[in-house]
Amino acid sequence: MMPSDITDAALFSLLENINEGIIVYTSEKIIWVNGSLVNMLSYDSPDDFIGKNIFSFIDFSNIQHATSQIEQLYMGKKLTGGVYKVKTKDGSLIPIVSRGSVLENGGEPTLISFIRLVSDEPIEAHLDISVPMLVNEVATALTVIRGYLELLHENPDDMSVKASYFEAITLNLNRIEENLLKFK
Repeated sequence: MMPSDITDAALFSLLENINEGIIVYTSEKIIWVNGSLVNMLSYDSPDDFIGKNIFSFIDFSNIQHATSQIEQLYMGKKLTGGVYKVKTKDGSLIPIVSRGSVLENGGEPTLISFIRLVSDEPIEAHLDISVPMLVNEVATALTVIRGYLELLHENPDDMSVKASYFEAITLNLNRIEENLLKFK
């Protein structure tokens, strides 16, 4: 399917049914939300959001950061996302990640934000990738160190060789430490 073949109805259906919560607002007033956002925050319908101020759903401690992010979006800067606490229907706070961009809507800047719940899943997925990489890095550095220690054992009297080997060993120990500190 070519982009020109996509109808407004098909695009709207996609936005309505995507897993991420989507919120569209202008001048801080919400003009549209998708069903995923309604479900995510345990509300009954999109009408619970329409016409309300975006900040009425954001925890007070995050409003200054959210305001700054919105101002940067209006200035045309692309943002990778921010973590916020938002209010559910029952008033409890849940952490979300939000990233957004500016849409043109008849000359009036309109913001669209894509919302995901913060969960352990992305962290677990990151660890699944990072731990094997870390193990590989540490194993490689230890193999290099072992090789230099064997060379030192073979050349115990050559001070210039010792100095360069100790430098290489120290460099690899630092590399191990640097990689391990990423998980601190």
